[in-house]
Amino acid sequence: MFDGRPDALLQVLSNQLRVIKGEAQALMGLCSLVVPVTGFSGAHLVRAGSLSAACMVIGSALVLVAAVCGTLRCCGVDAPPASRDVAPRARSSLRARQGFHGS
Repeated sequence: MFDGRPDALLQVLSNQLRVIKGEAQALMGLCSLVVPVTGFSGAHLVRAGSLSAACMVIGSALVLVAAVCGTLRCCGVDAPPASRDVAPRARSSLRARQGFHGS
């Protein structure tokens, strides 16, 4: 696929990393809304009662779990099956260019 065209390989990898970075930044931006909400109204929620305080803690924990799991998912391999084998083919192409044919 990328035989003799390392610039095309770098372009594909650059585009994939750009997408991952954008998704991670959007997810972290959405999750960061929890900090000002709990900071400004958290004291009022705690004074309102134990149920509201528990809901605030549970909600914050769920957002933290979603941020961690979402970031791991978006940085993992969630690519379509056709593009999953790009890395091994690119690696073998680079090894062939360097004269190394082992695994």
